[in-house]
Amino acid sequence: MKILLVEDELPARERLKNLLAKMKTKISTVAEAGSIQEAVLRLEEENDFDLAFFDIQLSDGLSFEIFRKVNVRIPVIFTTAYDAYLLEAFHSNGIDYLLKPLKERELFRALQKFYQLQSHFSADIAGFIAQMTEKTNYLKRIAGMKSSAMIPVKVEEVAWFTTRHKVTLLRTFGDESLVVNKPLTNLEGVLDPHQFRRVNRQYIVNIEAVRQIKPYQKGKLLLSLEPSSGEEIVISQEQASLMKEWLEI
Repeated sequence: MKILLVEDELPARERLKNLLAKMKTKISTVAEAGSIQEAVLRLEEENDFDLAFFDIQLSDGLSFEIFRKVNVRIPVIFTTAYDAYLLEAFHSNGIDYLLKPLKERELFRALQKFYQLQSHFSADIAGFIAQMTEKTNYLKRIAGMKSSAMIPVKVEEVAWFTTRHKVTLLRTFGDESLVVNKPLTNLEGVLDPHQFRRVNRQYIVNIEAVRQIKPYQKGKLLLSLEPSSGEEIVISQEQASLMKEWLEI
């Protein structure tokens, strides 16, 4: 069996490979990709894989983008640490999922399901995923706290989210700051990736809040927001090209 692993975190990728090695499955090849771009190139070069494992949240976006960029005609088992609203949909439609951290028992169950359903997989998996992602219910409103009051805010009115001293804050375009009871990792999975992007460990920004990008040392970028964050926001060299692609510049 020929398998493609799409996972941007090396420890998670190695754990999955080690778990697969324990399975009583004849695996001839394990190909790897760490981003949407790498996965697309892999699938363009060789689309004869029997099975793929896709992490949902990759460094350059959601792995569903792969289906929009290349014709995927293989069954996929998704891995995720969140996005619970998608799990039941995938499960009931014959595409399984694994919750991180991966467990040997759950991997065995997923592979058993793959073998049972192998002959029933439709050739139009890409169409199914496209339909699913179009209907994804991204967050529309979020509750913020100010003093003891809870204030509902439309997500489109949020300029950026940040984390400071383990507290998540949002800033609206009206320059109002509120405390949010969700870590950035959870928010990242429920915000529309076309509108919001995790630019570094401290910030998720609305594309409409980006006012200026300047070159910085060693291929990095400096990001300026409006309303201002009051500090320099550094984009790593690895994220710089992805940031430009997101902004279409």
